[in-house]
Order: sequence, then C-alpha cells, then structure tokens
Amino acid sequence: MHSRIFASAPRFLGFLAVFLTVLILWQPRASGQNGTWTAKAPMPTARVFMGVGVVNENIYAVGGMNIPSSSGTDFSAVEAYDPVSNTWSTKAPMLTPRHSMGVAVINGVLFAVGGFSFACNCDLSTLEAYDPASNTWSTKAPMPTARDSFAVGVVNGVLYAVGGSLNGAYLSTVEAYDPASNTWSTKVPMPTARSYPAGGVVDGILYVVGGSNAPGNVSIPTLEAYDPASNAWSTKAPMLTPRYALDAGVVNEILYAVGGWQNLSTVEAYDPASDSWTRVAPMLTGRQPGVGVVNGVLYAVGGYDYSAGVALSSNEAFTPTPPGVAQLSGGNTFTGNQGVSGSVSAISFIGSGAGLTGVDAATLGGIAVADYARLDIGNSFNGNQSLTGNLSISGNLSIGGGTAITKHLSALFNPSIAALKPTTCTTASFTLIGASDGDTIALGVPNARMIGGSGVILNYFAWVSAPNTITIQVCNVGSSPQKTPGSGAIRVDLWKH
Repeated sequence: MHSRIFASAPRFLGFLAVFLTVLILWQPRASGQNGTWTAKAPMPTARVFMGVGVVNENIYAVGGMNIPSSSGTDFSAVEAYDPVSNTWSTKAPMLTPRHSMGVAVINGVLFAVGGFSFACNCDLSTLEAYDPASNTWSTKAPMPTARDSFAVGVVNGVLYAVGGSLNGAYLSTVEAYDPASNTWSTKVPMPTARSYPAGGVVDGILYVVGGSNAPGNVSIPTLEAYDPASNAWSTKAPMLTPRYALDAGVVNEILYAVGGWQNLSTVEAYDPASDSWTRVAPMLTGRQPGVGVVNGVLYAVGGYDYSAGVALSSNEAFTPTPPGVAQLSGGNTFTGNQGVSGSVSAISFIGSGAGLTGVDAATLGGIAVADYARLDIGNSFNGNQSLTGNLSISGNLSIGGGTAITKHLSALFNPSIAALKPTTCTTASFTLIGASDGDTIALGVPNARMIGGSGVILNYFAWVSAPNTITIQVCNVGSSPQKTPGSGAIRVDLWKH
C-alpha cells in the first residue's frame, strides 16, 4: 500500500539428555534479535509501490510500477503467493493500472483504492474489488478524496484510508468505506499530515507510522493511533528510525515497521501494551516492500534497488521469535553450566552434559519443561539417544536411511456414517490442505466407531482421492449387520516425503 517517489538516479519437542528441540534450516537466512528472515520464491513481476493483501492464507501482489520515475510504467498485474507450496500464480489483472494505492481485505474480498496513474498523470479516487473465488474485478464507489501514497487499515469490516498525497500536498484526510452499503464517510483528520506512511491494526486500533511531511521527502518517525469507536486520535512513542515508503504488518499484536526508501533493511517492532519500540533482525534485501502476514509469518515482497535503479522481485519471510525469548547470533561460546532466567533460543548448540539449566520455556508455545537447546544442521549423535516429550522439526527428517519426511499434517474428522450391512462399504471425504497423491496416511479410530454387535467386523481405509482431499472408507467384512452406527472423531495423520 505504498508510495509514489520520484528521485534522480535515483510433539517430540523434547529432551535429549539436556532436553533438545531440533530445528533444521536449509534456506538462506539472516538471524538476529527477535526473529529470522528466510528467502522465498521470487515474485514473477519485479515491481515497486504495489499493494499487498492476504486472502485465504495467500498473499496477493497488486499493481505497482517498474521504476519510480515519471517515465515509469504502471502495472495492473495481480500475482498470488502460496506459502505452503512456495509458488506464485497469475490472477485476473486489476481494471485500472496504477501504483501507490491502498490495498485491504474485507470478508475475503480484496479492495484496491486510490493511487497514481501515469496514463492521466493524476491521483485517483478509483475503488475496485477483487473476488478470488471467481477471479474477477468489479468497480465500487470512488473514494471522496483522490490521492496516492496513503495508509489503509480495516477495523470491524470498514476500510480506512489515511493521509497521503494529492498534487504534491500532504494530507491528513481520513475517509472510511463500508462495503455493506458501498458508501464512504469522512472521519476526524490525522494530527500529522503526511504521505508515504504505513498502517496496521492491533486490537481494533489503526496505527499510522512514519512517512514524509516536508519538501524533499524528509523522513519522520511519528506514530499516531486512531480509534474508530471514539473517532479520535492519540500520539504514541515515535519509531526509532525516521523513514518513509516503509510498510507494516502485525504478528501476535506486535506492529512491525519494515524497510523504507533508499534501500533501508531496517525492521522495528512496536508493542502497544508498553508503547515501546525494539529493533529486530533486518531484511536480507534493503528496500521498500509490500508486506503481508500469513499464519504468524511476515512476508516482504517486491521493492526497488535505489543503487542499481531496478525494481525487485524479492520475497523474504520473517518469523518472529516468541515474546520474552532472547536470541543470540553466531560466535557465542559458553563453558560450564549456564544459569538462565527466562527463555533461550539457540541457532546452534555444541557441548555435552547438562548444557543449559534452569531455563523457563513457558513462553515457547506453552512448554512447561525447564531446559532445552535448539540445534542447526550438522549435528551428529553417537550411541543410544533418550528423548522425553515432543520433538519439533522444521525441515526434513530421515530415519534409518529411509525416505525423508518433509512435513506432518493432522486433522480430526467426524463423519456421519450409517450402520452397515454385511459385506458393504461406504466412504466419506474431507479437506486437508496440503494433502497430495502418494502421501503416507495413518488413522486413529476410536473404539466407539468399532461397535455394532456380534459378527460385525469393521475395516477402515484412507487415501488422498484428490489434491487436498482425504477419503475414508469403512467396510463391514463380518457376517452380521451393524446394529448401531459408530461415533467419535477419527484422527488422520499424514506424512509427506
């Protein structure tokens, strides 16, 4: 949702002797305080100042342009990224090519509003809606104030457009769009007029951070919060690094301010509960990306390399470290037993004996056990290993020289199956995202589903009948009819190789 800038040249989680959690990482990464960045499949169309929205756990990159210059070209391209398969697909193009617009998602529909068009050399008020289910666009009521380079956010099903630029003037304008009535309304203006800010919503409050409000694109660190319930603004702690043309995403009620103009890789985290900022691991590639969040992972896509003068197709994923966990980068050496108060996340661990003692891991997924270490690639263990508890593995697991297990999926399925006559079968299907032909499946059938009376013998089978679809078949291979149907949820475990 960004800016127009023209510049010259611009469970086994567990416990191996010392209690051990195993993590395998094989992609390029940058580690630092409070999180890790990983490179993902690049976006097909390199571009800058596009809009980004998330629908059904897919990231949609919309519009944008090739270079931030008056000689640039606007895009209408729409491309969707699936984090599960790490692949991109092309969708129906936006009706109006443009850049520096706002993009937001309401009830599974993606809205692209405002922006700047090279075709008319003007700011736009255009509002278009994309329905991923039908892969079609439609035109909606235009925004009252044409503008580009503004922040957007959604609270209670209403889209808010904040600030921006109109004919070079900095705006404090706030307008709200209700898709239920297809109407706009004007709200109290933002205290600080600015363009190129970023926005994010935490607990029903829209936070607007950074931007520029002076000629020459002077960066500001200002953070202001809008409460739609009271239609009022308040000022919060300023960002540590003044910048504009950044983007923002929210993970676990923490607002992350990402990147900025002229190849900034800076990432800072804002905690509304304490009204404080913290620097976290920088992006692998400095730029002004579009940001989307899927399942607690923040993705930064696209941008512009100011030094090289080219748009970028970069796609990088940031996995935050859970709150309250300290993370050390490489080169740390510990001798003897270490006493730790709080939680520890280690990229690698070399040693023997107790290693880490007295670690309170309660903040890590609710794990109540005291001690653990985290290992990277290249660890070798000789002799018998004893593990207690759960083993959590990110990456591939090879056991006994067999085919590596790359992922484990599980679900509970409670189908309604009628009582079966002798030598008859019936099937039921359900959706398990990620399932594909050739996966290994195991069933956990409760005793309550094996009932039926004397002479009844029930056999259960399962297979992947279509992508993302599991079919379960139950057969009565006995000599007597089943008197009553079984009940209870069937546990389905699937392993990908």
